[in-house]
Amino acid sequence: MKRFGRSVSTLAAAGILALILPACGGNNKSDAPATASGTASVTTLFSEDFSKAFPGTTWSAPFSTGSGTSIQVDSGTLAMTTSASPRFVGTTTTTSFASRPATFNVQIMATGTGEGSGGISIVDPTGLSVAAAEWHAASPSALTFRILSTMNTDPVAAPLVGSGFHTFTFSVDAAGNATWSVDSTPVMSLGGFPADMMRMQLYDNITAGSSFATFRFDNVLITSP
Repeated sequence: MKRFGRSVSTLAAAGILALILPACGGNNKSDAPATASGTASVTTLFSEDFSKAFPGTTWSAPFSTGSGTSIQVDSGTLAMTTSASPRFVGTTTTTSFASRPATFNVQIMATGTGEGSGGISIVDPTGLSVAAAEWHAASPSALTFRILSTMNTDPVAAPLVGSGFHTFTFSVDAAGNATWSVDSTPVMSLGGFPADMMRMQLYDNITAGSSFATFRFDNVLITSP
């Protein structure tokens, strides 16, 4: 099974130089509460549609383990790919969010069936990845999920090529029960998730190959609860 991407602290330890790329994105609405009639109050902590300057002040400077990677806003989405392997490229929110309770939403789309794993990682204050979801585009394509050190026992079938964006959601309740969902369907749950300040990392992890998929990220939304 393909391994999950490394955390930003691992990359920093390896002496990775940040890329400086002109693009657009960055839309933090941390002080804009959102409520729905007849439901419990939901507060929007972070909202990103990649319509303003990227990385701006809301995302870290893009990082990579080598040359040939690309991370930039394209057609209003954050697109990541590479022309070489092995590579790891990504960016992390500069703001941290209380994990209990919280809901992290990201839309992802894969273009092509080449190598690469488009991923979402929840990282703790030390930079350790404590939850992750990855879309493996190459055959046999699949979605894999992890909470703490536990992976889902059976990979989930990847969406059909050309089916557009799909919503990945990581939610944690006040008691520490954590769940990964895809398009509102739960795929993995685990208790005991820590109460701490977390950041979100978006990345493309490429371990091998000569042809590569492109992963697009959009509509990042972090709310409480």
